[in-house]
Amino acid sequence: MNDATIRRGYRGHEERGMEFGLTEEQRLIQESAIGMVERDIAPVLAAHAADRSLPRDAMTGLYALFARQGLTAPRLTPAQGGSG
Repeated sequence: MNDATIRRGYRGHEERGMEFGLTEEQRLIQESAIGMVERDIAPVLAAHAADRSLPRDAMTGLYALFARQGLTAPRLTPAQGGSG
């Protein structure tokens, strides 16, 4: 906790504010997710009309991407790259 989060409270007692910043691990997860969206998901979305549902092959590809990243893809069988 840094000095900015410490303040004097009731009767002069030290109070510590909450830390709202990300931990190093959370920051790495965030950077990884942003990279995956920019690299893998945004091009798929850009290739299709925003006002229409994605075609089945595009959705299957995205679900498989999520599964490879360790994210749950319950709608795909393990043979398709999902978790079943």
